[in-house]
Amino acid sequence: MLSPRPRSVGVPRGFRRWPGAIVWSLAFVLTWWLADSALDSAIFGETYVQELLHPGPRELVLRTVVAVAIFIFALMWLRLREADRQRELFAAVVEHAGDAVLWKDRRGRLLYANEAACQLFGYSRQELLTKNIEDIDPSLASADLARAWETLSRQKTLCVESVHRTKSGRAVPVEVVASYVKFGGREYNCSVIRDISSRNADREALRNSQDALLRAQRIARLGSFEWDIRNNTSEWSDEMVRLLGLEPGASPPTSEAFFEHIHPDDRARVEERFAADLEARRPHLSVHRLIQAGGTQIWVRCQGEFLLDADGNPVRMLGTLHDVTGIKRAEEELRERNRLKDLFTDILRHDLMNPAYAIKVGAGLLSRIESDAAKLDILRAIQHDATAMMDLCKNASQYAQVADVTKIEFGDYDLGTILVDVLASCRTQREERGATLCFDPEQRYPARVNPLIADVFANLVSNAIKYGPEGGAIDVSVRDADPSWCVRVADRGPGIPDADKLDVFNRFERLNASGVKGTGLGLAIARQLVELHHGRIWVENHPGGGSIFCVEVAKSVDQREEHARTEDSWPLGTRHPDRGLYPHPPAPSPEGRGGMRAENPRRIPRPAPEPTTEVPD
Repeated sequence: MLSPRPRSVGVPRGFRRWPGAIVWSLAFVLTWWLADSALDSAIFGETYVQELLHPGPRELVLRTVVAVAIFIFALMWLRLREADRQRELFAAVVEHAGDAVLWKDRRGRLLYANEAACQLFGYSRQELLTKNIEDIDPSLASADLARAWETLSRQKTLCVESVHRTKSGRAVPVEVVASYVKFGGREYNCSVIRDISSRNADREALRNSQDALLRAQRIARLGSFEWDIRNNTSEWSDEMVRLLGLEPGASPPTSEAFFEHIHPDDRARVEERFAADLEARRPHLSVHRLIQAGGTQIWVRCQGEFLLDADGNPVRMLGTLHDVTGIKRAEEELRERNRLKDLFTDILRHDLMNPAYAIKVGAGLLSRIESDAAKLDILRAIQHDATAMMDLCKNASQYAQVADVTKIEFGDYDLGTILVDVLASCRTQREERGATLCFDPEQRYPARVNPLIADVFANLVSNAIKYGPEGGAIDVSVRDADPSWCVRVADRGPGIPDADKLDVFNRFERLNASGVKGTGLGLAIARQLVELHHGRIWVENHPGGGSIFCVEVAKSVDQREEHARTEDSWPLGTRHPDRGLYPHPPAPSPEGRGGMRAENPRRIPRPAPEPTTEVPD
């Protein structure tokens, strides 16, 4: 990198051109000496060399005096020329300055205006020089002008903001930097005027943004703070001060003052957590109680991050303090409501089901000894309603329990074995309807599930029997939908319109259920259980009439790994001996078949063969 030329030390800027002036002056003196020697040689008849090198005493004195006079005159002329050049340069700089420049006398008359001033105020130069300062600054009266002049003459420089008026009458906010100048026995005011319209707009936008931030913090009851760790100084927002129950400006904000407001039972825990976060250079988060200055107790969430220097040491902390008292109260209310709900569930489970069961059993016993047809119809209706009440109590209790569950344990189970047990448990219901249950397991179907999944399949099979025609067939099959198993339960019932395929999984939704008992909770429970398995449940139309309910659950880990190895061993575009062309085509979108959640598209291989074998009783 080139360095600038070193500047002379101790030589004022105005004297740096003196060597050149001296050389030019000496050149003028030498020229005159040569010319005078030639003239004397021609007049007096002496040789030119004699007159040049050996002049007489009188001639030598005369030449010396004239040479000194020429030298002094040349120096003065060169310096005046340099001063004129500097004055022209200064005038050009002022004339083409970006800010307006006005020269005024003591009475406020404008004596000079540059081009920027003419453009700012909309006047020509001739028009502007006929104006007084009151014409462009209406706020200045004669008395104000006199006081302003006295202040300027005393302080020498003033910087003020004002509003000036243009030729068109438009008000322009300006910043005026005035300087007092005294020259030639006269006093002047040199003012540099800058249009600050854009600055004021930015300032107003910043003020509005700050006001909006303060309002948002007040509405959200969210304060902010900044802590200078090295100097142990803090800055708190107004809402932060209000959360502590203080008045803005009442006391200096410090970290010690904040910790003093923490509830005594929480202070040690918060201080320990804060010290650990500071030591580990990690974000801080704590929820604790605060005691406001008036004694009111609130719950707050304190959250912050540490800013580190180049060496990794914390130097500042930025954070927020959020009033979460309402959230805490809502949590307490929710816990109380859950307790009441659990109590009600227990009442449903025990205090209501026992009488309903007694009514059902009693009606059954009476129906065995009663021969009157009308009374038998009444007893059967009693049994029907008692069974419906028991189902409602059981399903409501189960739904309440499932709704509170967020996580279940999984194990490896064979879906074929689960389905066989489920179908066997439906024997009595199947016999009452004369239905045929068909399931032909081709292999083992190891899946990563919880035994609760059996309740899902039992509900789907039970619904297929209830809603299907008497003597109808219910087909159950399992398909490979890598990396999941897809269990399908098909019936020949009335079917479900496309517009209702999602609603059937909501609570108390029963479509086309005339004459069929039910609570409308079964499919809602099934959906909750499937979602706990991170699976999907949906309903499709059966090609032969009726509906097909589908459930996807994940395969076991070993099964997925085995499938991946098998898939990887077959190149793209070749035919797999069991699954056909590889890769498999994507399955239809779940949205088009009534799926509960949009997941990644699954790939479904060739369809499983139609079930033909009736499940043994």
